[in-house]
Amino acid sequence: IDASDVLGKDFWECPWWTHSADVVAQVREATERARGGELVRLDVPIRVKDDGRMWIDLQIAPLRDESTGEVTHLIPSAVDISERRATEDRLRNSERRSNLARRAARLGIYDFDLITGALHWDERVRELWGLGPDDAVDLEVFYSRVHEDDRSRVRSAIEDAIDPAGEGKYCFEYRLVHENRTTWVEALGDVTFEHGRAVRMLGTVQDITDFKQAVSDLRESEERFRTMADNIHQFAWMADPTGWIFWYNQRWYDYTGTTIDDMKGWGWTKVHHPDHVERVVASIDHSWKTGEPWEDTFPLRCHTGEYRWFLSRALPIYDATGKIERWFGTNTDITEEIEAREELKEKTRILEEEDARKDMFIATLGHEIRNPLAALDGAIQVLQQGLGDVEAIYPMMASHIHQLKTLVEDLLDISRVSRGKVTLHKELVDVKEVAERAFEAVLSSIRAKNQDFIVELPESLRIEADPTRLEQVFVNLLANATKYTDERGTIELHARELETSAIVEVKDTGCGIPEDDIDRIFDPFVQTSPGVGGLGIGLALVRGLVTLHGGSVRAMRRRDGDGSIFTVRLPLGRTTFEEGAPTPTPEEADLQGIKLLIVDDMKDAADMLALLLRASGAEVHCAYTGEEAIDKAGQLMLDAALIDIGLPDMTGYDVARAFRSTDKGATMTLVAVTGFGDEKAAAQVREAGFDERMIKPVDHQKIRDYLIERHGKDRG
Repeated sequence: IDASDVLGKDFWECPWWTHSADVVAQVREATERARGGELVRLDVPIRVKDDGRMWIDLQIAPLRDESTGEVTHLIPSAVDISERRATEDRLRNSERRSNLARRAARLGIYDFDLITGALHWDERVRELWGLGPDDAVDLEVFYSRVHEDDRSRVRSAIEDAIDPAGEGKYCFEYRLVHENRTTWVEALGDVTFEHGRAVRMLGTVQDITDFKQAVSDLRESEERFRTMADNIHQFAWMADPTGWIFWYNQRWYDYTGTTIDDMKGWGWTKVHHPDHVERVVASIDHSWKTGEPWEDTFPLRCHTGEYRWFLSRALPIYDATGKIERWFGTNTDITEEIEAREELKEKTRILEEEDARKDMFIATLGHEIRNPLAALDGAIQVLQQGLGDVEAIYPMMASHIHQLKTLVEDLLDISRVSRGKVTLHKELVDVKEVAERAFEAVLSSIRAKNQDFIVELPESLRIEADPTRLEQVFVNLLANATKYTDERGTIELHARELETSAIVEVKDTGCGIPEDDIDRIFDPFVQTSPGVGGLGIGLALVRGLVTLHGGSVRAMRRRDGDGSIFTVRLPLGRTTFEEGAPTPTPEEADLQGIKLLIVDDMKDAADMLALLLRASGAEVHCAYTGEEAIDKAGQLMLDAALIDIGLPDMTGYDVARAFRSTDKGATMTLVAVTGFGDEKAAAQVREAGFDERMIKPVDHQKIRDYLIERHGKDRG
């Protein structure tokens, strides 16, 4: 600009401003205000060289006469603010685009103060709930629009999100109902925690009723779409009509640790599991060619090397002519769902197997009980009618009663072992002696099937064990061997010392164990040959008792033919076995002179036991209630009492305490008769003052021997 362009002109008429009438007007107004003595400042565009434009911060300052105070001159100055102005324009445009994006995506923002309960909704959220700008909002208003079938699930999702133990994320889809119209929305939220306490939830609510329309709205602006897509919890991607993927959201890159150069086109196959990639490629290629929506489930590799399962979907997006313009796809992490489903499937399989075993056990138990009961019932009828050989019937009845007692004892033992209620009474025992007793116990069964037997037991092989429980282990293994071995087969019992262990083996030439059953043969109620009989608890009991002894047991098929080998390994004794006299047995004596009271509400059982003990010479009285027992104890000079714990009017513990509180009962021998064999019951027996505990069913010979041991010397 030359001086001639500005000299003699008003300031606002200079070429800097004349490019715009509005600017001329602004500068003229500013000049007039400055003449009035005001310091004026404004932002205006100015014409520069080559008819360019530059934004300036224009300031017009008045200069006054020092003597009169009148404005004599105006001093204009300016600063280039073009860059600042461009930044402000970009921010305003970005905000407008953001608002447009939210409106286009039908997305609202909410802010929930979890301390005060205050809920703030923007205009879009209010619109979704059918509320005006001045309507109050709170949780009650929020839930009032949520479909009644979704409310409890929404509450649970919010509670999970604000749980400090969780991830602090909220993502849920539910229905809104307003004016008979149902709208599906997706709500996302992030929870802020302070000192382990949830204080704020900030997030969005989106109308997802028309997904395709949402995709169409997003397509109008790629930048707006990407802004939203980077904030959803799923992976998202777009492909051209041929399937060439050209865009992923940020979450894809964060998970896979890749770049667009790694992934564009068919690069996504690099993060697929090699066992699935061929199938997935064929599946999605079919959709590219046919235009059919695509859905598949497969694992994707994380940047850590871990594979997680994703449910993946893709939909074609059409242009105005109906042609596929592009594909939009998502990948949703469903690893937890798949793991939960597999876990449920495995638990269901296990439960079904357990149910099947229990059903078989119950059916077999009924069979095992009915058989001896049927024999006993028949024997009773024979005796009632005076038929048959009485002397032959009694041993048969005794055999079946013993079978029932053994059945009950096995059931009680497996229950005690499984609950850890068995206490071992260990001592230094000779394996040969215990094994021989066990062999004698099953010898009749072996001979009944004309089976051969081989017994090889070394001398002086000693271990620390409970002799009763150890014999129970050997009896079960030998009985199992003869049961599963045909007639004229062979049963073997061997023992040897190996390093610090005693090894006991039971071999047979039976049907053997199927390979699939080897690992579960010791589980309760498992039977590899159901037709053979039994409850499937013997081997489970063996494993439990051997484990209690600090040993192990295993089963295997014989390599030299059919049959099985069961090997028990037990630690050797840690002390020297001392030779000495055998444990003394009760003297062969009767109960002459012993006065005994039997207390049992089962009258038949009490009376039968009384008959047996009277036959041994005892003076026996019966009481069928606790009160009757206390009365008789006060009238009689008793030596001993057998007291059932489960009485109808009071417990056997109460009866024992009542006896001990009297002079007569202070020295009386008290024996508790109970069906409970656990340590808790044993402690209660001791606390009540009993001298001994006997577990039902109790053999009268055991009672006889105990009473002789306690009172035989006194009568001597």
